[in-house]
Amino acid sequence: MKNILKNINLLYVEDEEETRNELSYFLNKKVGKLYTASNGKEGLEIFDKYKPDVIVTDIMMPVMDGLEMAQTIKEKSKNTPILLTTAFNESSYLIRSIEIGIDHYVQKPINPYDLTEKLVKSSVSMFHERELKIYSRYARFILDSMQVFIVATVGHEIEYINKAFLQFIGYNDFEDFKHLNSLDSIFTEINGVQVNFEEKSFEWIKQILMDEHDEQFVYLTSQQKHESKPYLVTVNRFPERNSAIFSFTEATKLTKERESLQIQATTDGLTGIYNRRKFESLLTKEIQKATRYETSLSLIMFDIDHFKKVNDTYGHQIGDYVLQELSRIVVNNIRRNDIFARWGGEEFMILVPNNNLENAAQLAEKLRGIIATSKFKNVPTITSSFGVVQFEKEESGENFVHRVDELLYSAKHNGRNRVETKV
Repeated sequence: MKNILKNINLLYVEDEEETRNELSYFLNKKVGKLYTASNGKEGLEIFDKYKPDVIVTDIMMPVMDGLEMAQTIKEKSKNTPILLTTAFNESSYLIRSIEIGIDHYVQKPINPYDLTEKLVKSSVSMFHERELKIYSRYARFILDSMQVFIVATVGHEIEYINKAFLQFIGYNDFEDFKHLNSLDSIFTEINGVQVNFEEKSFEWIKQILMDEHDEQFVYLTSQQKHESKPYLVTVNRFPERNSAIFSFTEATKLTKERESLQIQATTDGLTGIYNRRKFESLLTKEIQKATRYETSLSLIMFDIDHFKKVNDTYGHQIGDYVLQELSRIVVNNIRRNDIFARWGGEEFMILVPNNNLENAAQLAEKLRGIIATSKFKNVPTITSSFGVVQFEKEESGENFVHRVDELLYSAKHNGRNRVETKV
């Protein structure tokens, strides 16, 4: 108790000189610094000059009474503890003191030990409040020093935005932002879905919180540069407060790495076209679409004639070149929505959506002719054999591929450099 009171500066306001002197003698031994005043006006002047930690004041005083002084002080510093000493029990004084926010009451004649106990309570509360403010300022300093964007919310309302995020959206001060914006306009995509929120709807908070994952992807548009960039959002939820903290980390590099890995996982390393794994997944999707919408779907399979001889005669480096050049030729002569993939070795697949057997066969014949007449360096002639089939209703993907493989075998068996559509 001694340690607590020795760390406070106290203002004691009392118009009765004898009472003031007696209690001042007692308080001087208890507190770190004591200021005294004989009326509310003097007390207010001392408060403005020295900013004491705690106020003890009488009610009835000349010039300015204790309640008027207390009200003015609370308006300036609402967290400063004020103890009221009074001999009155009138309800009007009590109601007004409650409205002002008086912290404690001490009945006259004053019991010094009762006053001490209430001073300790007020001081402890004050010190806790100060510690919280210091911690809050320190926490905000740390958050404002971070380049990661931080947003704290309560319910669907924004409670705090750190400095880096305020600058990103074009504000210097949170108070200015609070009255003008809700961040809705800077979101262009959330978890792969394009968004266009109405201002002040706070839909971005609702949509991110709806997803149970603690890490999500969004695209944000800078108000200054007007460019959209990907960000990884980490969400820390506090259900007991109905609040959350969102941190946004720029993910441009991460996104590029993911795209690179995705490309590596889905493309053939030599030719740059789809690999077999990717083709099989796309085949399943195209079969589902063709079945659902009752559209035609055809499949072309071809391989390079006598490719082993090319490798044996000219070497694997030339063989790789042939695979690459042939892939380039095919890519340049099919539609953008046709799906071209290396099936394995020198075998290739072309999935042709919205095309029947006749049209797909014409495409295969066109490609056969172009390949046969193209010049490949160091290799006299390259030809290919083709099989073509059309998807049949309720057919499995496995059977679809099996049928085209049989037709490719027929083309090779029947002399190569040809297109087969019937077994």
